[in-house]
Amino acid sequence: MQVRVLSRQFPRRSDRSSPKPADGSRIARVRTTVSLLAAVAIASVLVGAGPAAGGHRGPLAGTWSGSLTGGSAGRGARIVIVVNARETGGSWQLSATCRGPLALDSISGGYHHYLRKLAPGATCAGGDIDCLKLAGASLYDSVTSHLGGTYDVSGTLHRLVPHRSSARA
Repeated sequence: MQVRVLSRQFPRRSDRSSPKPADGSRIARVRTTVSLLAAVAIASVLVGAGPAAGGHRGPLAGTWSGSLTGGSAGRGARIVIVVNARETGGSWQLSATCRGPLALDSISGGYHHYLRKLAPGATCAGGDIDCLKLAGASLYDSVTSHLGGTYDVSGTLHRLVPHRSSARA
């Protein structure tokens, strides 16, 4: 009986390793992949730690209503402002035909500055900035008019829909 040695017919482990490219493209691909994975991991941590993580609602979140006075308007204009849970936007309404979305523009000095945009079919001018700041249980709204300082108005708004954390108490 004759025994054949089969190990010689198959390549050795050292023979099976793939040739390494001279330009280092494999190393570059690995570095790129690792960098992308790290970026995704960091982004997911940052998004998870954002203001909406775990159902957190910001203190400005909710529906607010009140009168704005000053400027050339004279008497108070009734406004309703809704701020979303993440405090990144919301909506505003002065009347059925003067309303639209709010977009967070910046935060400084304790004020959240929201740009008033117009809803389709609105009959008033947009572009004003609502500067919102908590004042105890109320919300102070200082409006910077797109028409200039003589048209600026301000007022104190009160929460219409209870804040979730205060509703638990």
